[in-house]
Amino acid sequence: MGYFERVKEIQQLQCELFIDYWYSYIGLILLGIVLFLLWIIKKQKYCIEREC
Repeated sequence: MGYFERVKEIQQLQCELFIDYWYSYIGLILLGIVLFLLWIIKKQKYCIEREC
């Protein structure tokens, strides 16, 4: 295995790690947004029932 082949392989691995990192990051953001929306909906329902 030549030097350039190894460099290419390392770059490919870094790229895959970066993509995995971004997917987990985006997943966390989406989860946060969904939880926030559910919290708002619950709060509004509670206010409608209690007439805030």
